[in-house]
Amino acid sequence: MSKMDEYRSKCNCPPCPTYLECAKEKDELAFCMSKRSSCIKEMKVCFCPGCPVHKDLDLQFMYYCIRGNESEQEHKRPR
Repeated sequence: MSKMDEYRSKCNCPPCPTYLECAKEKDELAFCMSKRSSCIKEMKVCFCPGCPVHKDLDLQFMYYCIRGNESEQEHKRPR
């Protein structure tokens, strides 16, 4: 099993109220490791801080499904 497959299996996105049927149909998961969703445009609540992947990787940001992965958000952070 690849690391990405492992993270996808631990992903906390599907139970999140923000996760849409469209994202499920497109098999979008682990936004923190990949890219923002092509479906999700509005946050309802964020389950990222409680996600095992977020904890395993000691990630700092949230809202990956609409703001992009850790690297993308790091580059956008005000200095």
